[in-house]
Amino acid sequence: MTRSVLFIAPSAYPLGGVQTWLDYIVPGLQEHGLDAGIALTSGDLHDVDEYLKIHPFENSHTIDNPTGSSIGRTFALERLIVRLQPDAIIVVNIADVYRAINNLRRTHSDIKTKVITSIHGIHPGLIDDIQQYHHVIDAVITTNKLTQELVCRNTQIGKQRVLYAPYGVAAAPPSYTRPTHASKFTIAYVGRLDEDQKRIDDLIDIFTNVRKTIDNVEILIAGDGSKRQDIEKWVVEQNDDSNITYFGTLDSDALREQIYAKSDVLLLTSYWETGPIVAWEAFQHGLTLVTSQYIGCAEERSLIDGENCLIFEIGDTATAVAKLQQASSAVLRAKLAQNSQTLVDTKYSLYSSISAWAEQINYAMEFEPKHYHQLPASHTDSGRLSTTIDKLFGQSGLRLLDGIKRRLGIRFKHTDSGGEWPHSHSKVDSQSTSLHAYIDQGNK
Repeated sequence: MTRSVLFIAPSAYPLGGVQTWLDYIVPGLQEHGLDAGIALTSGDLHDVDEYLKIHPFENSHTIDNPTGSSIGRTFALERLIVRLQPDAIIVVNIADVYRAINNLRRTHSDIKTKVITSIHGIHPGLIDDIQQYHHVIDAVITTNKLTQELVCRNTQIGKQRVLYAPYGVAAAPPSYTRPTHASKFTIAYVGRLDEDQKRIDDLIDIFTNVRKTIDNVEILIAGDGSKRQDIEKWVVEQNDDSNITYFGTLDSDALREQIYAKSDVLLLTSYWETGPIVAWEAFQHGLTLVTSQYIGCAEERSLIDGENCLIFEIGDTATAVAKLQQASSAVLRAKLAQNSQTLVDTKYSLYSSISAWAEQINYAMEFEPKHYHQLPASHTDSGRLSTTIDKLFGQSGLRLLDGIKRRLGIRFKHTDSGGEWPHSHSKVDSQSTSLHAYIDQGNK
């Protein structure tokens, strides 16, 4: 009998590494004997139709919360799970799944759905969620060895239930060729433009100094995010000779043609990464990686300075410039490219990734099932009526009130996508400034 797997994910973020992973993992699992589909959150700030234009999944479902309330999110997920009754749910940054499935374990004894959390970021809040709901979650699959270690160390879910499956990337198509441009040295950045994780201020500093120290250098930038205006301003200030190009967001075909086919080096300045998929893509396309020693890099034991890439310490922009000067040597790049291609072929290929995920999902389904567990009160809506109903009648009263709101068309308007469908219920600080302390505390 074919097992069914349902990924539950937000639709508010159509571009990024997680979305790239979903693009290949959902159909890929079908080829490994699992009936996989995806359910996407809908709302004022979660546009499923727009998401599906970019990522056209064959087997997709919409999760609509007409009232916009926190309890409404839980009820919407309950309705979806009751209707589809998948053998397993893969949670992708939608925290309300945990309370929904816990409620159903009390009210619907026929539903045996396993809950598997997939982690795509090194965030204390996400790990705290696993601890908060460890009585509910059947298994966790991480994409990075450090994340796996942190979940084992900081939660009570049980080490045997914390699994690992990496991201993967497709091989470059047979028609792909890298043009030779010996007179020019081209450095690319591909990714989200933010400061907390990607450290775009470091990127700007490095690029500014590279232009002063390396002759005939060209810079290509692709991505979007909160620091976009900073990048655009810098490009205008620097671009006196047309050797800097900012593309904005590119799809996979344009990325291959406009960035990978024209670049010698990919530069990463990140504070943390759980892949990074973009690095494995660069390897598949013959680029050399110059990267920070981001949190999550050492534990993965894949990137080796001078062997398959060049590495500098986080924030050490002077050394980053020096590493880029080294990478301007075509002889060194050829050596690194050969070793990096071997790495991605053996560990981070698309087939390897899909096979690992299929194996771990099937393994997780064999765990002893978890049962209903009394969780602390979760009501977070601040309206006077809903607060009073919660105090007087509890969840049954809130369920009735939410139904009345739906019939009357009463909807709470959220100001941000994370409030409409939260990634996490944790109050733990997930800012990058606390991440080192969070990691270090378990080593004392």
